[in-house]
Amino acid sequence: MIVHESEEKEERVRTWGLDMSTSANDTGLVSIDWEERVATVTHRPRPTRSLILALLRETARTEWWAVDVPFGWPVGFGEWLTDHARGPACMAAGRIEIDAPVWAPLARRRTDRVVCKRLGKQLGFSVSFDKLGATAAAWAAIELSQGISPLLFDRAGMLNPDGVVAREGRVVETWPSAAWTLFTDLPTGVVLSPATASDEAFMGPLGPVLEIGPELREILAPGDDASRGARARAGHVRDAIVCAMVARSRAFGRTEGPEPEDASAAEREGWIHLPKTTGLTHLW
Repeated sequence: MIVHESEEKEERVRTWGLDMSTSANDTGLVSIDWEERVATVTHRPRPTRSLILALLRETARTEWWAVDVPFGWPVGFGEWLTDHARGPACMAAGRIEIDAPVWAPLARRRTDRVVCKRLGKQLGFSVSFDKLGATAAAWAAIELSQGISPLLFDRAGMLNPDGVVAREGRVVETWPSAAWTLFTDLPTGVVLSPATASDEAFMGPLGPVLEIGPELREILAPGDDASRGARARAGHVRDAIVCAMVARSRAFGRTEGPEPEDASAAEREGWIHLPKTTGLTHLW
């Protein structure tokens, strides 16, 4: 893997984590202020797309973001849709078969397959394919909004033919379940979603790393008898926190980028940034 490296650590930096959804009620947004050995989490409840766009315009040139949403669709899926729109006579013969397993080339991006291999576990379809990709479309609308530069968004870190990064935006894609699995150093083949982890399993590892106020702590750890809505809310905010931690890794140049042969697909489909190493010590 090509690893994005920075020459120096930033003494103080704010990172942002966004668990994207089509509904503000189901969207998680936090910022983490990192300074010396103190990292403080701030929760932004029920953020609208207008607020997200405004914050991106305000901060994304100097502060790092990691977002839980696909930055693109599988190339094979896009090609298949184009053929389908042209009519049966234009459909490429043999592009797909009837049986379910062969949908994988349409349903998974290159980065999805790379992550599955790294985790040692076959996982579900890309969100940009499953359920028609409504969340990915909502994010694409933000990317294409007026007044925001496309250079802020790093689908892969555009690579020159020699593998040198030519352009890097500060807004990257990630996947909280995969990132949390690496942050907590789980065995190969085991994947744990922060959204569904027990209160103790999520809050325990964060104690030495993040300063979380009592109100946010109640949101993140609502208890076993919490309502379904409270658990769902906790899950979105937890995912956002993990995203902000990935943004910290990215700020230090400690996430894995695509190999040169993956760069073209990544620039079209997006790339899931994950920490290069396991554990939490690399956040400092």
